[in-house]
Amino acid sequence: MNSKPIAERYSDYLSTLSLNDLRTFGRFQGVQAATQRKKEDLIDEIIKILLGKVKPNLPKTDARPVGAPPKSSTLNPDIMPKLDEIRKKYEMDQREREFVMSVASLTTHSIFLSIPAFLKFYRTDTVLSAVTTASRRTGRTYSSPRR
Repeated sequence: MNSKPIAERYSDYLSTLSLNDLRTFGRFQGVQAATQRKKEDLIDEIIKILLGKVKPNLPKTDARPVGAPPKSSTLNPDIMPKLDEIRKKYEMDQREREFVMSVASLTTHSIFLSIPAFLKFYRTDTVLSAVTTASRRTGRTYSSPRR
């Protein structure tokens, strides 16, 4: 289970790409002035668009192209599947983390609930003391078992 945030996972992958691939991908994603940005800035802007923090800046269809034509207009076909894989892996890690935390919470809760059952042979005031102490620690209330 990887605990890295998704932005950091995207950044790790995107930093392995060439600047040409990043610029082409940035243009397809809607990064404004993708060819004028440094690699780190371009990666940050792509990640913001992928996470929905920034709206893509899509060119107007009726606008005339300004400046030199792009050196490459062919997008590397491996980029999008890899980013989807990273996102799916992150979501799976999140679900796994939530499951582990819920199981740990239930286990802790059931251990405290079972304290009175283990202490049946002690005097009632000892059991009550143990339950009261457990209640103070966890903030939960427990009742002693019925006889």
